[in-house]
Amino acid sequence: MAYYRDRIVVFWDNEARAIEMYPGRDLSGVSGRYLSVISGGISGVAITMIYNQINTELMRNKSLCDKITYLKKQLHNI
Repeated sequence: MAYYRDRIVVFWDNEARAIEMYPGRDLSGVSGRYLSVISGGISGVAITMIYNQINTELMRNKSLCDKITYLKKQLHNI
């Protein structure tokens, strides 16, 4: 959960899992429905919602944006 001056942004229950799903969908280009099968039965709609929340959060939070960018670079080097 991220707190801001005027509101609270609520991620999915497990923030780490939500953040790992973002590069998974962003880099692979597969649908939320396919990722739902891989990630343990979470609905494709929930994955799309999580993706959109993280994407919105990245526009507001420079620190998170830098961390995700670093994570993407590490994944490209595997």
